[in-house]
Amino acid sequence: MLTNSPEAPLILLVEDDSSHVTAIKRSFERAAENYRLEIAGTLSVAREAIKRIQPALVLTDYRLPDGNGSDLASLANGAWPMIMMTAKGNEQIAVQLLKTGIQDYIVKSAHAFSHMPETVNHSLTAWRLVQARRKTEEALRRYARRLVEMEEELRKKIAAELHDEIGRDLTVLGMNISIIDSQLADDSPKNLRERIKDSTRLIEDISRTTRNMTAGLRPPVLDDYGLVSALRWHAGLYAARTGIPVTVHTDDPFPRLRSEVELAFFRISQEALMNTAKHAQATRASVTLKNDKGMILLTVTDDGRGGKPHPTPHTQGSGWGLTIMRERAELVGADFLFESIPGQGASVTIKMPWEEQ
Repeated sequence: MLTNSPEAPLILLVEDDSSHVTAIKRSFERAAENYRLEIAGTLSVAREAIKRIQPALVLTDYRLPDGNGSDLASLANGAWPMIMMTAKGNEQIAVQLLKTGIQDYIVKSAHAFSHMPETVNHSLTAWRLVQARRKTEEALRRYARRLVEMEEELRKKIAAELHDEIGRDLTVLGMNISIIDSQLADDSPKNLRERIKDSTRLIEDISRTTRNMTAGLRPPVLDDYGLVSALRWHAGLYAARTGIPVTVHTDDPFPRLRSEVELAFFRISQEALMNTAKHAQATRASVTLKNDKGMILLTVTDDGRGGKPHPTPHTQGSGWGLTIMRERAELVGADFLFESIPGQGASVTIKMPWEEQ
């Protein structure tokens, strides 16, 4: 029924036909649920009403004396649902309206008017579910962003500890071994000198491993010199470790991006190349970074076996890798695209508008 209670949903009815207004109003008066109803006869009056009130839903005719009801969709901007009414059904118009964000499309009739409260209630319920889902998705995106931040903070802390503590201790240990070696008497047992030389080589190996781990956790070249230098550094390191040569193609010069974007693009390239080494059976790979008509494009390709990605992540395939790359891209506002053709390799592409930088 119609009420003045502020707790009842406020419906803005935009309709210039008085008989249709009467029929719709009568159906709301007989409704089981409580509603408030505000009526506007033109597009301009509806715009003024929207500025003045916060409707729970806009129920509007398509053709109005001063324009189309679809023009109100831009004012809504996703803030409330809209139902469009037309005198005659038109599938093409219906599709266009739904693309603009209209929640429902109905053809005017006595039957449609009598069931208008049920239609409105259905749209409001669906809208609340959509809003709840959006809030949940946004919360998940915030949590994912925070997890990425925490991961990078942890990487940075571990890298600093490796460099400052273990690296320092290994340096001191190497110096002590060298001093002991220099102070050994000439007649010291030969096997003792061999043990010292072996210990020196072992310390050097551990130091090299520690430096590689430190750089892998948080490459200083990324912070100091930018994404292009980091991609080239990692390509060389990757080729040395896996035996898969990687060519890096970039615009020269390529300006610095926001730090979070550079980090996301670098981690995605790392993950993509890791998938190549694990699953692709490739003989070569390439990384391309360029500004293409106002879009930043990062593409990682290989000449491996290709194939379809797993539809859901699991521990035996590359599903988790693709999920991680997609989420990293979305967290910085970039689009993610994975393409794979059996026998012709695979490619990962990340793109985002340059203007966002």
